[in-house]
Amino acid sequence: MKLASVKSKEYDRAAFLLVKEKKIIEEIINLPNKQPIQIKEEAKIEVGLPDIDRKSKKIKKVKNKSKSKEGEEPKIQQPKINKRAQMLGFDEHIKVIEKRVAVWTGEYDNASNSYVDIDTYRYEVRSITERGIIGTFDSIYSFVEDIAMFREDSREGQFSISKYGYIHRSGKIISWAIFDDGYNFRNNYAVVGRFTTRMEYGRDTVEEKYGLLDKNGRLVIPCEHKLDKDFLIRQLSL
Repeated sequence: MKLASVKSKEYDRAAFLLVKEKKIIEEIINLPNKQPIQIKEEAKIEVGLPDIDRKSKKIKKVKNKSKSKEGEEPKIQQPKINKRAQMLGFDEHIKVIEKRVAVWTGEYDNASNSYVDIDTYRYEVRSITERGIIGTFDSIYSFVEDIAMFREDSREGQFSISKYGYIHRSGKIISWAIFDDGYNFRNNYAVVGRFTTRMEYGRDTVEEKYGLLDKNGRLVIPCEHKLDKDFLIRQLSL
């Protein structure tokens, strides 16, 4: 008999707690001014969508999702301006991330019995609106006429090779890094060069050939002739 009476008391207490929880929920939902209410067992609870944890018998605070009032236009979240991209001169929807990388120099250190690496940075250019990587460059130069020259480095054996390309401040690639030499745009054109190596008199000779690139990425003068680059730059500046 004693065991049965104890069990009945436990059932009565559980039923009482459930009724009490239900009552608290009704009070919160029907509260006119949506103000915090005082409950003896708990501290003040801000009105939201209550969630009852039946094991701990506590009301969890659940934040209300912000809703725009009737007649008001919903707020459009503006993309965060990337400071690095802004400093380089890109538009607001472009994001630039600096990535630290180790570059092999080809030099051997006898003390450490290993090759020497140097730390440098590469620039990853991303489009915030399209959520994609535009390109990763070793260096990005200043914008002139809304277009900047960039450099990509590679290594062949112990030699470092640099190639140059062009990018618009909107993130559009004018030309990928295919040129061995390049200069800023002047009056809608840029002087670019390609180098070729040939054997002459028993040794390698580098031939430098220059041309003109327009803002659409088209070579209006192909890099097929030994033109004086300084002469071309002066002509563009006139």
